[in-house]
Amino acid sequence: MRCIGLLLDGSEIQDPAFERNEGERTLLIIFNSYHDTVTFSLPSNGDSTGWRRLLDTQDGANAAQETGHSSGEEIDIPGRSLLLMAASALP
Repeated sequence: MRCIGLLLDGSEIQDPAFERNEGERTLLIIFNSYHDTVTFSLPSNGDSTGWRRLLDTQDGANAAQETGHSSGEEIDIPGRSLLLMAASALP
């Protein structure tokens, strides 16, 4: 398989110019260059209870809906796609 997740932990950023909530400073990028769908288990992230989908290259029309997912949830990543997610507290 050719799928990788990259966790960018921004929880230690102390720059006041960075206005986002502390939990939302952490990003998860998932690349799937495989031709088929891959199931990916979302990591837990400290105090954050979930992940908010910011960008999905396979869901162009609904990308702005910012779908939420729980930590530990398994999600399907379509073939040849990219997802960008931000750690966040789910309602």
